[in-house]
Amino acid sequence: MLFQTYGNMKNPAVLFFHAMGVTGASSEPVVKYLQDRYFCILPTSTVYCAGQKYVSKADEIRQVEDFLHRQGVERLAMVVASSIGADLAMAFLTQTKLPVEHAFFDGGQFAQIGKGTRRIMTPFLYFAIKSLYWSKGGTLKKILWCDDDSIKSYFIDAGENLTYTNLRRQISDSLEDKPFPSLPEELQRHIYFEFGSIEDHFKYRQAVINAYPYGNYPIFEGYEHMQYQIRDPKGFAGMLAHIAERDCMPELPFIRKRVIPMKYKIEKNTVQETLIIPLYARKVCSELYPNLYRDETAVRLIDEIDYDFSEAEKNSRGLMQRFGSLEVAMRQNDLAFEVRDYLKSHPNAAVVNLGCGLDSTGRSCDNGSCKIYNLDFPDVIAVRNELLPAGEREENIPCDLNDTAWFSQIDASGGAVFFASGVFYYFLTEKVKALVQQMADAFPGGVLVFDAANRTAVKMIAKTWLKSAKIRDVGAYFAVSDAKSELSPWDSRLQVTSRGYMLGYTDLKDPSVSGFFRLLAKVGDGMMKMQIVKINF
Repeated sequence: MLFQTYGNMKNPAVLFFHAMGVTGASSEPVVKYLQDRYFCILPTSTVYCAGQKYVSKADEIRQVEDFLHRQGVERLAMVVASSIGADLAMAFLTQTKLPVEHAFFDGGQFAQIGKGTRRIMTPFLYFAIKSLYWSKGGTLKKILWCDDDSIKSYFIDAGENLTYTNLRRQISDSLEDKPFPSLPEELQRHIYFEFGSIEDHFKYRQAVINAYPYGNYPIFEGYEHMQYQIRDPKGFAGMLAHIAERDCMPELPFIRKRVIPMKYKIEKNTVQETLIIPLYARKVCSELYPNLYRDETAVRLIDEIDYDFSEAEKNSRGLMQRFGSLEVAMRQNDLAFEVRDYLKSHPNAAVVNLGCGLDSTGRSCDNGSCKIYNLDFPDVIAVRNELLPAGEREENIPCDLNDTAWFSQIDASGGAVFFASGVFYYFLTEKVKALVQQMADAFPGGVLVFDAANRTAVKMIAKTWLKSAKIRDVGAYFAVSDAKSELSPWDSRLQVTSRGYMLGYTDLKDPSVSGFFRLLAKVGDGMMKMQIVKINF
């Protein structure tokens, strides 16, 4: 790397991480207005240094820390990162032992891109950056929103020394498709993640908010990518100094501030806490298997709940826990498929979520004309009303599913599709049988879909619950091996079918799913009889 410094090294230090396609000198217009009060350090990545070899982000961080040590820097008043510089800055923040008081991300490139996609991107990025050197900045307008002469030289200098090998190594080592690294809550409170409201990178904002809920998220209304920094370096410098010295954003006319709602507090060891496990599982599913499953509501709610998720986070990343998340994703997808399939022929039907918790599957299946009902115990519905209040054509109903008084609250004039996710494992078989028979009486032409498994699997699923409830007669609880042969005799009106819920609806041939997990899925559907049961009344 190459390093430039400005100002007196006895002053508070500010470290800059530059954008893609420019050198560290690209921060000079801003530093010009800071160097009287701060010691500014401007490293240039090895990617843009003549005769240097890019090794890794870890190597770049080591070089930065070695340089800071040689300069006698013992703490940093601020870290400033622009665009893709955010990737290196985030790695620095998670690894450095130096105290960092503040950080500012200007249009941070927080994309999480698969390895294959990054490989494809590399030649396009290479020719784009080299074209700026070959054309002496003439192609800048095609790459960025502006072609300001004030910044062309930084692009030209970077393009001159760029090699394809270095860029390939950097891209393969950056923007990894993996969860954001953790940052302490206290540090988050002093980090500013800024985006222009019309820049492309704005799309990363919500993902960053979800990862770092205690951060600050100013929006520059009507601004493009890094526009304030490029067009008004003096104003940008003044803003950084204000943050460093007053620990807050200055009042700027174009700032739209994030409105942070009051978080809903859930205490440990309460009934309400039981809602957290499946909700967090759906959030993890969305992170691990984004091509297969996405529950934006779960992601949002986790950000709105005041609860210590540290144990859940710790437990969610193990091998079997990740497979469990895959199970959750497939189960929810399968149930949603059956709901949507019923709505094709019954567009005005009632969609009824039995034991809903904080699940939003009904909403995700909304066709614009169906009626949505969410049923659960009163204390659960009380929480749901706070976090997921009923919308248009939707009703949250507090009840005990076994007390069929709730039947009267369902408008099934256009048909009815009932679904239950992870519910019947905790019901006695006789209770499930009675409920199904009564539903067949009350809702002819309706459909019930739910997940089930054989006795061995139910013992595993309910192991903790059964032990805490001191239940020994596991055999009395609902389990199914052959749904058609076992459930059809309950009532002559029942038409019973089933499909494996891991592989019965999809082949799981997605890069996010390993071959080992596909093998486990076959075992689940085969030996454990994990299935989606569909009963037509």
